[in-house]
Amino acid sequence: MAAKKNIVPLEPASGPAADPDAALEPLRLKLMGGLAGVFDPIFKDSIALLKEPPNFEAFREFLDGVKKMERGELRKASRIFSRPMSSIQN
Repeated sequence: MAAKKNIVPLEPASGPAADPDAALEPLRLKLMGGLAGVFDPIFKDSIALLKEPPNFEAFREFLDGVKKMERGELRKASRIFSRPMSSIQN
């Protein structure tokens, strides 16, 4: 039997008792960000080092910065990388 492996580490989600679905959207975005990272050939090894994956919007924003950097659009990439990911993350 193969060993179980947690490919996307997630912290427990919580939300208000009156609206338990409120916890699902942030959890969904983190799961999508984690899976996107796991299946991205560039970032798959790096995602495993994180305590918790970035949410999907933050992951997409970061990839946009990487693509701009690869195309030589360094100022645009710099603007993306200088923004705090916490502004996208939460």
